[in-house]
Amino acid sequence: MTRTLALCALLLTVALPAAAKQTPTPTPSPAPAKTGPAGENQGAGPAALTFAGLTGSAVQFLFDAERKDKKGTVALDWSTGTTSMRITLSAPLNDDEETTAATLTGLANGAEFRYALSSLSNPGPNPEEQEKIKTLCQGLVTAHNRRTPRRPVTLDDCNRDFVAAEDADKLALFDFYHHLDKPIWLRGLEVGVSQAKYKYLLPVSLESKSASHANFLATARFGRYSVPTGFLIGSVSYTRNYEAAGDPQTICRSLQGVDDATATRCASGIIGEPDLTERALASLEIRKFFSDYKAITPSVSYGRARTNSGDWEGVWSVDFPIYFIQGPGGTLGGVRFGWRSDKKEVTASIFVGAAIALLK
Repeated sequence: MTRTLALCALLLTVALPAAAKQTPTPTPSPAPAKTGPAGENQGAGPAALTFAGLTGSAVQFLFDAERKDKKGTVALDWSTGTTSMRITLSAPLNDDEETTAATLTGLANGAEFRYALSSLSNPGPNPEEQEKIKTLCQGLVTAHNRRTPRRPVTLDDCNRDFVAAEDADKLALFDFYHHLDKPIWLRGLEVGVSQAKYKYLLPVSLESKSASHANFLATARFGRYSVPTGFLIGSVSYTRNYEAAGDPQTICRSLQGVDDATATRCASGIIGEPDLTERALASLEIRKFFSDYKAITPSVSYGRARTNSGDWEGVWSVDFPIYFIQGPGGTLGGVRFGWRSDKKEVTASIFVGAAIALLK
């Protein structure tokens, strides 16, 4: 765990000064455009994509204590518009609703540390080009309102369809300012480590034992966005987790060397040491939006798992959600089709959930 603390200190040392140097400077925005379920610009192109909150320079501290889950969390968010970083430290709450996330020897029992970084290339318009877009749109909007005063429009309506309908000769210039011919590239990384203490009983003697183990996860993502195809995202992840050997049991055994056969010794707990499971997962996903509530997010995944036996087992899976239902409170719904190679069957279900994001 000494290495864990050193890693945490190193990341904080690198991240905090960099975050402190960032000064929130507002940049001119192009004419707003209507957005879809993930903030995807339906008309003006990549310039107005929000990409899961990457919308300007900011440093934000988050504190949360969930009484229901008995967990306290502190997080540092840092965003520069094209790069987003989050450092998170969480730990269980005690009876006084206080938490100890780390000690001098490492992470406390049940504590977890995570570091996530996402970066996007930004071929969108620079401030000068944004002003040109605004000027272009303002001229078209003014001309439209003079020509049809009974059906006025605003800058919010200035998307590709509006420009094409008002003055098709300016559509190429509109696209040029937005750099719609240039794809946006995504790079992401997340690492995490947690500490857990497991109590168990030895199978034969029922002697009480305990062991502390560190769990680990790492994920890397790479993606490409373009207006015609949507977002194509590939990811690879690895987890190394210790899990309890089973549910707690109560076992009673006769006492040796005692004449009374009814004399027994009972012990309650989990029998056996915790099991180590390693998992590796690779997936490829497409996220394509057609309107405010219509989208498809098909994905193909291949996962392998290895337990204490040492054997690796692999499973292919296909998931194909189709969003076409707009529900209350910003929820979206649709139908989902799936297939797993281990079960050899196709599944279909109806779902309703939170609105999907372009990257989440």
